Amino acid sequence: MVTTTLDTSAAQGDLTLPLARVRRLIKSEKDVDLVSAEAAVLVSKATVLFLEKAAQLASEKMSRNQKFTLTYEDLAACVSETKSFHFLQDVVPEKKRVGDLL
Repeated sequence: MVTTTLDTSAAQGDLTLPLARVRRLIKSEKDVDLVSAEAAVLVSKATVLFLEKAAQLASEKMSRNQKFTLTYEDLAACVSETKSFHFLQDVVPEKKRVGDLL
């Protein structure tokens, strides 16, 4: 049986999310009592990578439209155009005018 360990002190240097808050968010789930240090580091890193990818795709959308400011519309377009982000369509829907809906 092979086991691996994660050096959390070395891995923490890369993180931009506070681990105490990540742990608190994980513990806020009613089924979770304890959170290991490794789990908190991995969830934090996965969250950072996810946010970086979303920001990158939205930034590319902004650049294609020759804009200099990243807007909600850029992020919403990224969510609707990227299959792996479709799970966010209820959270980040594209804005629509009332007239278009009627």
